[in-house]
Amino acid sequence: MKKNRLFWGTLILCFISTTLSAQKFEISFLHDQPQYDSLYLQAYNGTKFVSLYSCSNSPTTVFKAKDKLQCGQYQIVGDSVPLVQFLISNSKKEIKMKIFLNGDSISFENSNENNAYITFNRELSEFQKKMNRIEKEFTDAKKSSMPDYMLQTMADNLIKKAQESEKKHREFQEEMIKENEGTLLASIVKISMEIPTPPPSFYQNRELLQSYYTEHLFDNYNFDDERLAYTPLTSEKIKEFARLLYQFEREQDGIPYLNSLLTNMKRHTSTYYLFFDQLEKILGNYVSPFYTETIYITMLKDALSLPDLEDIRKTRYSKELKKLNKNLQGDIVPNFDIKLPNDSLTTLYDFKANYLILYFQNPDCPSCIEMRNRMAKMSVLNQAIDDRKVTVLTVYFEESEEVWKQYLNKDANPRYVNAWNYKYNIDSDELYDLRRIPYVFLLDKDKRVIKKDLLVNEIEYYIKRLK
Repeated sequence: MKKNRLFWGTLILCFISTTLSAQKFEISFLHDQPQYDSLYLQAYNGTKFVSLYSCSNSPTTVFKAKDKLQCGQYQIVGDSVPLVQFLISNSKKEIKMKIFLNGDSISFENSNENNAYITFNRELSEFQKKMNRIEKEFTDAKKSSMPDYMLQTMADNLIKKAQESEKKHREFQEEMIKENEGTLLASIVKISMEIPTPPPSFYQNRELLQSYYTEHLFDNYNFDDERLAYTPLTSEKIKEFARLLYQFEREQDGIPYLNSLLTNMKRHTSTYYLFFDQLEKILGNYVSPFYTETIYITMLKDALSLPDLEDIRKTRYSKELKKLNKNLQGDIVPNFDIKLPNDSLTTLYDFKANYLILYFQNPDCPSCIEMRNRMAKMSVLNQAIDDRKVTVLTVYFEESEEVWKQYLNKDANPRYVNAWNYKYNIDSDELYDLRRIPYVFLLDKDKRVIKKDLLVNEIEYYIKRLK
């Protein structure tokens, strides 16, 4: 019941406006929810809902102040339970609205957009139910003993039925957008529209399919509507885009789609910062499991090209980019001293290999263990090692020789050369950016970088392409 209340209670107060502040507000909430001690007015700040005002619960609760309310999505919460969601999209007129909650029924005064939004939600729910029924009908038929020719006929009929439902749903969305042109409601309806179906041949190629969805994910997003940035819909799109970028087998394959998004983000400074911060948290935070260095470097360069970039951002991005720009593709990596398992001393430059996988690690870190275990099962890598085409050099760069010795005795892969930077100068001299481990380079015989930050799912791909 509470879920339905939240779904149907998403209200919208929409007017035409291009600014993002209000003179003052008064929001009256008349309801039959005595079970809650306190009520909160919360605003979506671009990443989450945050409480702005609170008061004791009463049948008629009024939130009012002379403060400005930013355009975007809001909700009224009983203790920790969302009761009503609504959108504020006008900043020129005084915000004065009443919301009535009676059981599962929600109504409001003086807002055609709110009525249209509830109608849209109702139609969307019915459409989803239809599509689920069609899918279930086909799934059940496949499990039955129905002959193939009958199953094919049934599938054709169900496909036709689904296509008709999709056509009617899209026509409804287009009419809704037309009737509410210039409102936040129109942008919300537009972003909910499905992108065109990929060509049938794309379903036979994962990379083509992934590229298609990455390219078209924001097709229906209205970047000219700055208000959209302050709705959960935007956060969901950003997270989905980051996931798609991360899943490319070769990081650089996602760069064109990222550049396209970065260009669209520039339409509003606040939108750019909000998108950038969320993408950075997922793809540019080196403790994130989705950290992708090539993507992050592209993002930093783009941000630093902005003429009006905030000084605090400019300083932080410049420092970050300086660290990441060490040992790029084509650079010869810095030399350092290493001790080998037989206690002999040498240097990276004196270590000879046709191609070298330089693997920085701590033997006990969980991520390092996981990567070593996956590498040990790679037939392409193992064959290249046996053929002396590729050498794997693991390097422990911290101070405890005992940790290194224990690793050699228990866990070290005999196919690899397992070394220790006994002078600790990799870390002390900041020769490499090793805030995140494991960290892997693919080098040629001259210790020149072929691939920096080689990910575990990229190792065999690059080995296959070595001459």
